[in-house]
Amino acid sequence: MELDEFYSDLLLEYSNDTTYQEVIENPDFTEKILNPLCGDRVEISGIIKDGILEKVAYKADGCSISKASVAILCGLMKGKPVEKVKEVIATYEKMIIEGKTSKDTEGQLEDAQILKGVSKLPARQRCALIAWEGLKKVIEK
Repeated sequence: MELDEFYSDLLLEYSNDTTYQEVIENPDFTEKILNPLCGDRVEISGIIKDGILEKVAYKADGCSISKASVAILCGLMKGKPVEKVKEVIATYEKMIIEGKTSKDTEGQLEDAQILKGVSKLPARQRCALIAWEGLKKVIEK
């Protein structure tokens, strides 16, 4: 797969989406993640209340893939129980690394499926995973 084939209108739309780019007052967590290979920087923060990821926001400076990925993550995870968040992250990681999804898991990934092609671009997988790894780290604490 060529890189220019990968960039869809939807991916570019998400990379420019500012819906979840905000500062959360008194967050329960804030995680800063850096991809030293390309310089992508993501800061993700949120509020967990009664086992639900009630609010999630980010700041990002990086490529279209990393920015689209974190925007999708925020929209997909907001309002979900933490256990469901963990499940979706595991499914997403498998899709990005192995390129595998099933009929059962496609529904839970929603628009995140637009990043499935990253599995064929090993140098860009970290860009698609950076925010998801950050969220995974804080919810597993």
